[in-house]
Amino acid sequence: MLNKQDRELYREDKKERKELGKDAIETAKAIKEDLIENAKENIHEAREEFREFKSDVKEAVREDNKSEKEFLKETE
Repeated sequence: MLNKQDRELYREDKKERKELGKDAIETAKAIKEDLIENAKENIHEAREEFREFKSDVKEAVREDNKSEKEFLKETE
């Protein structure tokens, strides 16, 4: 059987573990929010890069078509 001092130490230890658990949960939530925010930023940047890539491809196709038309005119 636990004496009074042991019970008090047990209660204090239990409180400390509970506080540490709360701190760990808060830390995990903050990390999760940061990761979500970073992912959103990365998605936005990737979309921008893809739009630029599509634009570059369209321009290259236009130039290629223009060159092909000029070549066909010259060979007629």
